[in-house]
Amino acid sequence: MTVVMIEHKLEWVAKFADRVIALAGGSVIADGRASQVLTDERILSFGIGQTRYTQASRQAQQSGLWPAGRSLAVTLEEAVDGFGTLRKG
Repeated sequence: MTVVMIEHKLEWVAKFADRVIALAGGSVIADGRASQVLTDERILSFGIGQTRYTQASRQAQQSGLWPAGRSLAVTLEEAVDGFGTLRKG
């Protein structure tokens, strides 16, 4: 089944979409799993933002404070899980 969802709340997109296609100027700029597309820095140059959780986990990653090998967070749950791993480890 295919459902087309147009949404500006990216956390909702991450929660409900298996696949995300980002469009700009009528062209596909990114296509893939929600976590891949919504954390891709290239979308920023097209005016597509990122969730505050992606921004926080990216800053943490750049500072060495995000678990190695873990994907950047897109949702609150992913951020809690990622940052919580640091407290346990």
